[in-house]
Amino acid sequence: MKIKQSILPLVALLSFLNCHFINAEETPPLKIEAGEEWKVEFMNEEGVNFFTINQKVGGDGQMMISRWPVPGGVEQIASSMQLIVNSFIEVAKENPNLQLKEKKAKIENIKGVEIEGEVAIFELKLGIFQTMFMFHDGIQTWNGQFTGSKEDWVKAKKIIEQITKTPGIEAPKSE
Repeated sequence: MKIKQSILPLVALLSFLNCHFINAEETPPLKIEAGEEWKVEFMNEEGVNFFTINQKVGGDGQMMISRWPVPGGVEQIASSMQLIVNSFIEVAKENPNLQLKEKKAKIENIKGVEIEGEVAIFELKLGIFQTMFMFHDGIQTWNGQFTGSKEDWVKAKKIIEQITKTPGIEAPKSE
């Protein structure tokens, strides 16, 4: 009888830990519908949510999305994007592989089902589009980038606009 009583707390603890670690495997906080043409992968490295979206068919577009580490809302996106644009232009000046057609970005709003934000579009002399974007999903801000052709960017932008929050996901806890 004493053995059963001492095992019960252990069984309860193991059940709790098992449930905790099942949840810790992390459900992706965003639902990204990309179709058969794209491969979507989600990773959570030490609490950092990261998506890669690579074109499998018909092109070589690549996109990455991660949670922006700075707390804030959609109202902070414009100023953050301007800093990103200015930094990229400076980096491009020093890197012969990043020869820009123009020394400025085309800034566009992105608005989707549950997201809104901005995208900065750079066209490289090689005909490659490099975009950097930020959007807010009503809970948190995300940033990302896309590299590929102009046609592939049009497809990638549609994927971004269709992003929704995974039901039941709450805002991350501040550290």
